[in-house]
Amino acid sequence: HTLDSIRALIRLDADRAYKMTGDFAKYVRYRVDGVEQMAQTVPFSKELRAIRAYTDIKKAQLGERFQIEFDVETEDFEILPLTIQPLVENSVIHAVQLRRGGGLVRVVCREEKDGYHIEVIDNGPGAQIEAQPRDDQKRHTAIENVNTRLEYYGIPPIRYSDNDLGGKTAYIVYPKHIK
Repeated sequence: HTLDSIRALIRLDADRAYKMTGDFAKYVRYRVDGVEQMAQTVPFSKELRAIRAYTDIKKAQLGERFQIEFDVETEDFEILPLTIQPLVENSVIHAVQLRRGGGLVRVVCREEKDGYHIEVIDNGPGAQIEAQPRDDQKRHTAIENVNTRLEYYGIPPIRYSDNDLGGKTAYIVYPKHIK
């Protein structure tokens, strides 16, 4: 979809096509590098850059139907790669794109005494991830992979709750030091 969007933009708006191409390159580079570095940590700021590249692409594709907000108090800590980005992607796919009028995704990060509280909040119907059986045909591989890696490092899994916006909040309490 992204490449088709870039192709269309080349004729309509070369500057936007140029920016989307750069965002797509950042996004793909981070995904490939992240897979190669699964056992290492990366600065949260790097994960945020990949999230911003992804959301900029979606904003270009969905226009006013997609709103993204960042409320990040700190990004100066280490995190396993591809931990928060898949949560944002899930919110866009299962919340924003499913709503006729579009939707909102908010990324929040707060430093707390025991670690970093990171939330991905949306206002859509969500994927009901926690309610689906593990053998369901609609597996949520990216989320399962994140939870598997979190478990390996002794980090509690992603938790979900309903929120005041009518959507879901996915959150992780990420420790200050990984075992």
